Amino acid sequence: MRLADELTIRPGPVMADGSPTSELLLSNQPTGRLLAGAVFEAAVQSADGYVVFVTEGIPYEDALHIHLLDGALRLRDSATIGAAFVTGAFTDLTLVDPDLLRFRFAGDFSWCVELFDAARWRLPWLTEPSCVSRRYRLRRWFGIRAVRAQAL
Repeated sequence: MRLADELTIRPGPVMADGSPTSELLLSNQPTGRLLAGAVFEAAVQSADGYVVFVTEGIPYEDALHIHLLDGALRLRDSATIGAAFVTGAFTDLTLVDPDLLRFRFAGDFSWCVELFDAARWRLPWLTEPSCVSRRYRLRRWFGIRAVRAQAL
């Protein structure tokens, strides 16, 4: 894995519910791909695609969107970390090994994203922290867990 500085974003249309979106840029060229979120935090190239971190940039109630894209920049999976009246700052991104990313965002946690080599069956409500939301699907390409900072 490596940090992917060739990916950035630019403002996209606002959704009907008021949520911001951004268009993904590859080497400053538009890709036509829209992602949830408004503030680019980081992108990491993995073995078969990219992980893109985008926040909403809303003080006092920010959310972090994690998007997994395949090699053709198609959205493979996504998740959001956030809750009402919870804010966070995306910091300390660490590439732990070829399939594990660690970062800080909200709370006294280190957040971990584990990339899977193939989609895995996951129970939507039982396998991740309560402040993680996703579209309802039984198969996931990555998992998220929160580890108390002092436990590391």
